[in-house]
Amino acid sequence: MIMIETLDKSELEIDKKEVLRYLGYGQAEADEKTLKRIENLTEELKKELSPKVCYDKYPVIRDDEDISFGVVKTNSKDLKKNLKGCDEVLIFVATIGVGVDRIIGKYANVSPLDAVICQAIGASLIEEVCDIFCAKLGDGLKPRYSPGYGDFPVENQKEIFGMLDVPRKIGVTLTESMQMVPTKSVSALVGIKK
Repeated sequence: MIMIETLDKSELEIDKKEVLRYLGYGQAEADEKTLKRIENLTEELKKELSPKVCYDKYPVIRDDEDISFGVVKTNSKDLKKNLKGCDEVLIFVATIGVGVDRIIGKYANVSPLDAVICQAIGASLIEEVCDIFCAKLGDGLKPRYSPGYGDFPVENQKEIFGMLDVPRKIGVTLTESMQMVPTKSVSALVGIKK
């Protein structure tokens, strides 16, 4: 049964180090002006968050070449390795909502630097949503794995979106090139260990 979970945005904590990593700082230290800019933009973005997750469980079916769950069928060797020892898989799509895209778009026209910082904050936020969601599922899970990683075709997102009725359930759609809208969204699966 398809489930929808709305996360409380107050649960989300921004890891400034992660934001800086997305901005390409590596081991370099950011100046106070940059850190203050990140803090201010984070507060602005948090007001627009609408974190949601749509998910369901499916049995993992294996044959000599393919692995399948629901209507998704692939011969991804990387995914088979990731799901080794799993009888079930939880498939989910998570988003932080369209409000973040609107703010990024606003800054793209007036302050490209702020738009880039908002992109990095948004990337950190959607990862936090996925981490919180997976932590709530408890122990015995494999690391999450997304279409487009390794040899798991990004085109499998079409089946995932159809199975979970994602556009209707949480408002995330796919473009022709398999990009998600809102852009700060993630589709993934998590193997459930036996």
